[in-house]
Amino acid sequence: MLSNKYLKDFIFNNQMIWIVKTAGGKEEIVADLIEAKAKKLGANVYSIVIAPGIKGYIFVEADKYDTVNELVHDIKHVRKVLPKPIEVKDIEKFIKAEPLVTKVNVGDIVEVIAGPLKGSRGKVVAFNENTGEVTIETLDSVIPLPVTVSIHDIKLVEPSKEEKKEEVEEFLFFE
Repeated sequence: MLSNKYLKDFIFNNQMIWIVKTAGGKEEIVADLIEAKAKKLGANVYSIVIAPGIKGYIFVEADKYDTVNELVHDIKHVRKVLPKPIEVKDIEKFIKAEPLVTKVNVGDIVEVIAGPLKGSRGKVVAFNENTGEVTIETLDSVIPLPVTVSIHDIKLVEPSKEEKKEEVEEFLFFE
């Protein structure tokens, strides 16, 4: 899963993707500094990506090595820019965001795994497949509070009782 801050800028215009080695844990700071410097200088940088599974590396989509090297010059936590560009297919497995839950049903019990409600459990009251948003009523609060979250931010804890009942009926039907 990508850092949401940089996901919107991740476009891959068939430009070269350069790897910037950084100090571990300083990727976001370095990415912010590169972005600011690129805007200031008007550099041809098309996207900056931090892949959460890869610590100490940032992927920068730019037209040439010299552009990236000039941008990272004198940035504190940068170790170096690798001189050979990579292709999208080389990093695709690290940057593809795959949801833990692909489909939920009304009545399912889910747990929020990201955002301000992280760790809260809720009952699904609505699911919009077009937007990928789920409306849940929190079970942890005194007053059931309806909250809309992305399907990427939840995991299924317990399927609805109606779904379980249908599975049992199907099983009995095939015997």
